[in-house]
Amino acid sequence: KRLKANPDTADIPIIFVTAMTDEKHLSEAYRVGGIDYITKPIRRSEVVSRVETQLKIISLFRFQQNIIGTLNDKLEGITNDFTHFGQNLRGPLSVIMGYSEMMKTDAADEGLHGFAQGQIAIENSCYQINRVISNLLDLAKIDSNKAEIIAEECTINTILRNLSSHFNSFPRKDNVSHKVNLLHSDCIVCVDHGKIIKIMQNLIENALKFSNSGEISVDCFKNSHSLQFVITDHGTGFHEDFTDQPLQSILTHKKNSNGLGLSLCAKLCNLMGGQITVCSKKKMGSKVTFDVPFQERQQANIA
Repeated sequence: KRLKANPDTADIPIIFVTAMTDEKHLSEAYRVGGIDYITKPIRRSEVVSRVETQLKIISLFRFQQNIIGTLNDKLEGITNDFTHFGQNLRGPLSVIMGYSEMMKTDAADEGLHGFAQGQIAIENSCYQINRVISNLLDLAKIDSNKAEIIAEECTINTILRNLSSHFNSFPRKDNVSHKVNLLHSDCIVCVDHGKIIKIMQNLIENALKFSNSGEISVDCFKNSHSLQFVITDHGTGFHEDFTDQPLQSILTHKKNSNGLGLSLCAKLCNLMGGQITVCSKKKMGSKVTFDVPFQERQQANIA
């Protein structure tokens, strides 16, 4: 126990020598840190063989740890390079979007409606590129273990109103409407508001992408220890029918191909200890349910 409790000796493999081979004594020896045992009477060849085996194992383990450390360093370097690359792209993209908005306004004032429609297409494309960059940066942060949960107190309807305001920035479709239903009885919860909005944005964008008509609705329900957000659409649905299927299992399906948005949703949800499930029927629409735990107000550890 003392050897295992000391950081300087904790990694040393311990082989114990015993004449007692009953299950009780062997279990106790393994429990306190033993890795192998030799029964009495001791045979020199067996001792040498057991020791050599453990030395090889620890040598391979250290080699493996060195490789993992090197790969992690390289991954962190790639992640940092990509982060700078993504941030550098956002500047020129913002300029393009700004000029596009000005040209669209001028075209509308001059009655050039066809030209104005072209500018809307440019804006939608810029929006999509910006969202891809944002999702890639968020995924890079999660994969490098740099994403943190920032829980803050807010009302549930504040989250829903902020989500509703984001609808105005989504690419527009003439035959698709949206509705965010507020709670009749609002309350204060402690959650990572920003990450919930990111998940909901991507889920709604996915619904919008595969909807050509109908309404996309958002509802929220408060359970004893979790919030449940439900996004319903009348689009083409997922690639096959699902009933309360976890999103993560859909993403790992070999025949399925999904964008970055849903992958980010699954990882953010997992980070917050929540779950996303999917009910979908081909050509009839989908219902995606996102559950996320919240802290009680008096227990909240606000970041």
